[in-house]
Amino acid sequence: MAFSEVCRICLCGNIRMYVLKETGLQNLYKTLTNSFMAENEGPIIVCYICHARLIRCGRLQQQAIESNAVVEQLLAGGSMVIIHSIHYNL
Repeated sequence: MAFSEVCRICLCGNIRMYVLKETGLQNLYKTLTNSFMAENEGPIIVCYICHARLIRCGRLQQQAIESNAVVEQLLAGGSMVIIHSIHYNL
């Protein structure tokens, strides 16, 4: 099995794969792995299971960002009316 046919997260093969090229998930992958992708490096390929996990991780990250903004505003003495819940189905 060629390296390009292996999931970059769980290292499994022979399963449906997704290419993360030029997507928000590619940026999330780079953040999670603390890596810098070289221009000549091939595409990041992940299995469908890890692809779904990355999507959920992205939702968790967005929820944390939004919640942090609310807390920071409240700590600064502001008030905020929360029109919608920032709870996501993770």
